Amino acid sequence: MPHEIAVLPDGAIALGDRQNHRISMFAPDGRVLRRFGDYAEGPDSAGGRFSESHRLAVTPDGALLVCDRYNFRVQKFTAQGAFQFLWKTAGSADDSRHFPLAWRSAMRETSM
Repeated sequence: MPHEIAVLPDGAIALGDRQNHRISMFAPDGRVLRRFGDYAEGPDSAGGRFSESHRLAVTPDGALLVCDRYNFRVQKFTAQGAFQFLWKTAGSADDSRHFPLAWRSAMRETSM
């Protein structure tokens, strides 16, 4: 289930494939460059694994941020798809069900 897209500074297109729990990267001409991610759910899920990849954003330096909905976290990857680190959101510890699904418009103005 294709869900979100983001365009990286080099023109590559990142596609969040929600139901397959992965990110697909495409060249501007549509060629598949790479895919990364797999399914995992729970507080101990390794970085680079998703439980429904949702919203995508690109930082000013070209890194890719991915909302990992049911793991209640945001993950950061290099433009080549290498996992860097993650942030857990409120829903991961307090059962509030605050899913990370959207970015504030100020996101583009902040440095990561």
